[in-house]
Amino acid sequence: MFNIWLLPVWVEETIISALIVILALILAKLINWILEFLEKVWFMGESNLYQKLISSLRKPIYYLVFVLGIGYLFNRWEENYPRIDSQVFKILHQIIYLAQVTIATFFLLKIIHPLLELYSEKVQQRTGSRAGEEFLILARRVIIIIVLIITLVAVLDHFNIDVKGLLAVLGISSLAFALAAQDTLSNMISGFVLMIDKPFRIGDRIKLASGEIGDVYEIGLRSTKFLTPENSLIIVPNAELGKSKVTNFSYPDSKLGTKIEVEVILDTDVNKVKNVLLELAKDQPLILKQPAPNAFLTAITDKGMKFSLVYKVDSYNDEFKTQEDLRCNIEKRFRQEKIEIALPQTIVHLKGDIDLKK
Repeated sequence: MFNIWLLPVWVEETIISALIVILALILAKLINWILEFLEKVWFMGESNLYQKLISSLRKPIYYLVFVLGIGYLFNRWEENYPRIDSQVFKILHQIIYLAQVTIATFFLLKIIHPLLELYSEKVQQRTGSRAGEEFLILARRVIIIIVLIITLVAVLDHFNIDVKGLLAVLGISSLAFALAAQDTLSNMISGFVLMIDKPFRIGDRIKLASGEIGDVYEIGLRSTKFLTPENSLIIVPNAELGKSKVTNFSYPDSKLGTKIEVEVILDTDVNKVKNVLLELAKDQPLILKQPAPNAFLTAITDKGMKFSLVYKVDSYNDEFKTQEDLRCNIEKRFRQEKIEIALPQTIVHLKGDIDLKK
């Protein structure tokens, strides 16, 4: 029977080394096959986050297992062959360290990517904006830079290279960049806050602090766009939105309460005016039946009496159409009922006898 121990030492060591390499490859392949099985069979129908994570980590884990096997082989050589110059093994260990650091960095970046994708998808679902895509691109670039800098510092420190100068340069560069891009960073941070706080979504009708009204068209990282009823686009920096008052007509629901005010002359029957306004409101199909519309005498002025017709519509999109129809119907019905709308007037009282012929 063949006995490996009867072979020369160098042949025996070559065979053992080859077996270690082959076993490392087999183990790496086996783990890769298990992960592939989990990805395509076990997590089928589950959240695609698991599938993306496993798919992203298969290659880094495969290479890591193989490199660990090679590292074990180098350690075995160092123990069995003490006569070989230690500098050789030192170089081999440094190569293994660099390979492990590279794989670990790759491993970390592969984990972060699907997590960022999941977060950006949730942001896009909540806000209905494309800001999630912009966030994903920007966050990936920033994280890649940070991870690479940390990796570089760790490698230099491992090789006993002074990194204080590099850290000082990076700190000064970061400060200079932050000062130069202060406005941009402020808008981006405000954009993140808008995504988390969700004061409005795509399609919501908004009244800005400036008094302008528009529908939310797009929420970006640096600015938010609003489409006005005149089909004009208002672009507002996110930093300005974050510190100003914003009225959302679509929250908590799209039902909008509104009113129409009319003013009639002083000697008009109050109940008659209120009944006419309520009849017109009930005949308007866009006005909600619940809560029912109501009419109020809100003020008595030097011109006449002010009435307010208060009602709700199902959506802010119905506001202008409803108000126009009501105004036309009110004007027509008031003419029929001989209700006079109050107009500016001046009353002059004459005291004493005045000779108009003079």
